[in-house]
Amino acid sequence: MRISVVCYILIIIILYCTSCKRAINPGNVDSISLIQVDHPYIGHRVDSTLLTKELIPDFIDDFANKKETVVKFYSCYVIKIRLKDGQLISYRTNGRAFEKFKDENTGAIYFLLNDTINLVTKYWGISEKQFCR
Repeated sequence: MRISVVCYILIIIILYCTSCKRAINPGNVDSISLIQVDHPYIGHRVDSTLLTKELIPDFIDDFANKKETVVKFYSCYVIKIRLKDGQLISYRTNGRAFEKFKDENTGAIYFLLNDTINLVTKYWGISEKQFCR
């Protein structure tokens, strides 16, 4: 009986720590860039725009409101989040749907924002009609 309670507590702690690790702390973010590419996986950089530092906390709040799901979508944008420790996290996106690029820690992960917000439109001012131009 005691062993099962201890195991239960350990599992809860592990799940809690794992979910905390996935969240991005705005204070740890050095920069966020929107990169336009001619192909999301093998393309060359067409344009790059840095998000202003003042918008980083709001962006991270909007970005955190998501649900994991498998979704296929077209995109010519990549959001690159550079952390202060030098880590770079990249996401292929159309502003609402995201694919986290594979890295040494994780495989590709797909997710959608829970709100109707389009991050490319909201934070970089690019209307959906102007996407990929």
